[in-house]
Amino acid sequence: MIDAVTLSKLAARLDIVCGGTDVETTMNALLARRHAARTARDFALADTIRDELSALGVAIEDTPGGARWSMRRD
Repeated sequence: MIDAVTLSKLAARLDIVCGGTDVETTMNALLARRHAARTARDFALADTIRDELSALGVAIEDTPGGARWSMRRD
């Protein structure tokens, strides 16, 4: 299972201010930044966020209502 410290370190490495100390808040900040990057057509950053989360075992599903995440069961 992913923890808030690991996610916070990822956010810091990507210069994303997460402002939270729990998994949900930190993940929401990462996904919000990914959404903003996609909207700005900065696909390199959006892909980096997705790829980094994937490496941590997090699956991202883009839906019409926004991105959803879940832990992969490999």
